Amino acid sequence: MRSQDIRQQYLEFFKSKDHTVVRGSPLYLSEEPSLLFINAGMNQFKPIFLDKEKPKYRRVVNAQRCMRVSGKHNDLDEVGISPHHHTLFEMLGNWSFGDYYKRETITWAWELLSSVWNLPKEKLWVTVFQDDLGEIPRDDEAALIWTDETGIDPDHILYFGRKDNFWEMGDTGPCGPCTEIHIDRGPDFCNLSHRADHVCSVNGDCRRFTEIWNLVFIQYHKDEQGRLGFLPEKHVDTGMGLERITAVMQNAPSNYATDLFVPILDTIAQIGNHDETIRNRFVTPYQVIADHARAGAFLIADGVLPSNEWRGYVLRRIIRRAVRFGKKMGFSDPFLHQVAMTVVDIMRGPYPELETNRLSIQRTLEAEEERFFKTLNQGLPMVMELIESVKAKSRNVIPGNQVFKLYDTYGFPLDITLEIAHEEGLKVDEAGFQRAMETQKERARNAWKPPVTDHISSEVESLLKTLPPTRFEGYRTLETESSIRAILIDDRPAKRCSPGQEASLIIDPSPFYAESGGQVGDTGFITTGTACFEVENTVKITLDRSAVLGRPIRGTLETGETVKASVDANRRASTARNHTATHLLHAALRKVLGDHVKQSGSMVSPERLRFDFTHFTATESHELERIENLVNRAIMANSRVDSLETDLEQALKMDAVALFGEKYGERVRVIQIDRISNELCGGTHVRHTGDIGLFTILSESSIAAGVRRIEAVTGEAALEKFQKQKQLLHLLATALKSDEELLPDRIDRLLQQTRQHQKDIHNLSMKIAEAEITSTIPEPLLINGVKVVLHRQPGLDPEQIRDLTDKLKDRIGEGIVLLGTDLNGKVHLVMAVTRSLTDRFHAGKLIGQIAALVGGGGGGRPDMAQAGGTKPEELGRAFEKVPEIIQAWSESH
Repeated sequence: MRSQDIRQQYLEFFKSKDHTVVRGSPLYLSEEPSLLFINAGMNQFKPIFLDKEKPKYRRVVNAQRCMRVSGKHNDLDEVGISPHHHTLFEMLGNWSFGDYYKRETITWAWELLSSVWNLPKEKLWVTVFQDDLGEIPRDDEAALIWTDETGIDPDHILYFGRKDNFWEMGDTGPCGPCTEIHIDRGPDFCNLSHRADHVCSVNGDCRRFTEIWNLVFIQYHKDEQGRLGFLPEKHVDTGMGLERITAVMQNAPSNYATDLFVPILDTIAQIGNHDETIRNRFVTPYQVIADHARAGAFLIADGVLPSNEWRGYVLRRIIRRAVRFGKKMGFSDPFLHQVAMTVVDIMRGPYPELETNRLSIQRTLEAEEERFFKTLNQGLPMVMELIESVKAKSRNVIPGNQVFKLYDTYGFPLDITLEIAHEEGLKVDEAGFQRAMETQKERARNAWKPPVTDHISSEVESLLKTLPPTRFEGYRTLETESSIRAILIDDRPAKRCSPGQEASLIIDPSPFYAESGGQVGDTGFITTGTACFEVENTVKITLDRSAVLGRPIRGTLETGETVKASVDANRRASTARNHTATHLLHAALRKVLGDHVKQSGSMVSPERLRFDFTHFTATESHELERIENLVNRAIMANSRVDSLETDLEQALKMDAVALFGEKYGERVRVIQIDRISNELCGGTHVRHTGDIGLFTILSESSIAAGVRRIEAVTGEAALEKFQKQKQLLHLLATALKSDEELLPDRIDRLLQQTRQHQKDIHNLSMKIAEAEITSTIPEPLLINGVKVVLHRQPGLDPEQIRDLTDKLKDRIGEGIVLLGTDLNGKVHLVMAVTRSLTDRFHAGKLIGQIAALVGGGGGGRPDMAQAGGTKPEELGRAFEKVPEIIQAWSESH
């Protein structure tokens, strides 16, 4: 049976049991910033288990892509070695939220496995919970259902403790016993049969028995003291790895021998022109590359791009790990992007976003590969220089922070550094490396601002559960009559707030837009007949509740009061202009640069807009001009900006653009602008594009590998920019005594004259310096029969000192020349060795020792090298030691 049929049959089976098939989430959730990646099917349902969100459906089934690369769910080191561990995998799961429980879960699982998929019943084993600590009752209920209501052999029902058969969401929170289903794949699958004392067993340490399905019964809540209490409702959470069940159904010796991986492995062989012998020699590299190509393709499709922090860092590490294994097999050019295209081809059916982002996946991977191949080719000299430095200090351990710098800055892998160090008889301070790594990770974690709900007290959280969702009326009006549902001061509920007190008010209904989707929150005023509260910001405190932040400027407000809530209309209008402009900009970028362009972030405020997007090169000036023109033409067309509410599935069928990483409810809002733009968006917008007035781009820049940023302004801010440019043009024309339209020619002529003057000054300076050196240069020293010229000349720039060094080298015929200068508080050194002596002396290595004496470093070729330093006051003493350094080199070489 094909993997795609297994996936579909699973979904259809539970659909026949009245389950609703829901879409799997992207690999990360924006509302879960502390979770690196989705690592289980239940992640998107966590708010339901925590009683923070009511389920829309009581029974749910889906296929969820997952990543396990960190923490206790870190399978990275096993990838390629283990036959069933992956960085990316698919989890098939069915859930009950307070509906059915153990009987249905167990009997349906047995029905699917034994009757629909016809797995041999005699090969199936199950495990049931029995507390090894004796604190929680044994799950005899599950065991009895297995015995009485399925056809399983009673001897195949085994009991295990907390480690294997008790599920916990975290240190506190929902938890419960689980029953796991295993299959006996036969003695041929045992990888430890060579051990005389080995006995194959369920949950043992060999590969004969494979876990295929975990059925979790969530019935307890664990508090901070570790005490268990019953939940108000019981839930079911099951998970089955598609890769493992496919291997079983296809009787494959490993997951990599299934139709999920074989086409990928074949592509690798085709790219490398490998025969079966080579494939068998490089089994682990093949499997690593296949796995990482899948992970890379899905991560990029879900909006993750390579970087040096957080999720982007994981993607970069995965790509580079694949490239390193490819290099071991002889690949010398980028290849992973080609492998990933096969991933797109075989997985685009259930995951159409792969096809949508095909070009982005290809280009992102290829660009990252090119960079890392260059790193591998150029990084070795850096490692050797570091090793030479350690040896010169008579040490045998390479500092971990310096190894991490190579890894972090140049992407040079730690394991390669370890291998080279071992060959050179050195060790690496791995603990120091890990400390540096943790420091960087901590910086990355701190860079993420947790949602407001992560900071609220349990007292406030309890209060929020009693309040209805906030009714947002801000799409239709800027003013409402509202009731104060709650007042929060210092993260605690309060009955009233007085002038000067910072407070958060929860009002309902509310005309204030809460900060989200890149758009800033509204400001304004809340008033009664006797009080006025200035709203300084509006934020979401839960997914469906908002609060206004500010302080009373007169009078006192109390909980339960009826108030008038008014949004700052001018500020809202400016924000709306900028928000609608981002939609027009997005459409223009895709039209000019290509469909691979995807929004990767935005900021919309009254003053300006910022739009981050995926693209692989700097946007050319003519492209920016065309983009700007397209947006302004759309503005001049004065097209209607329509909004409609619909369900998510229908919106996606309408080709509405959705942002990966954003969590959408079942009902969504779509913003449509004629035939120009069609996006899911909850923000505020103008009614017609003409209301924007004018659009102009301020800047375009790179913010990460493959991510560009455009900043722009609209309306009055854009007009003000044009007026300032016009004034500046007039001032330049007046100062240069030229007509405005002739300014480019006038400036070009002035630049040519300036360049000629600079050239004349340089030539004159060179002649003066050469004359001074000729008159002041000392006679060459004779060191072990070699002429050495040493000279210091203040005030020369690096180019002048290089030219003079060449001239002196030619003048002495055979020997060594060292010139030094200090300019603007910096030392510049140049050393030349005539070619006849390069077999005895190395300018690059000699100058490195000299530069260290002036607080710097450098290097170069055997015949010519440069260096710099930060201690010009040490230049004289450094020159005094040069003869000694050359003498020592001559004697040791």
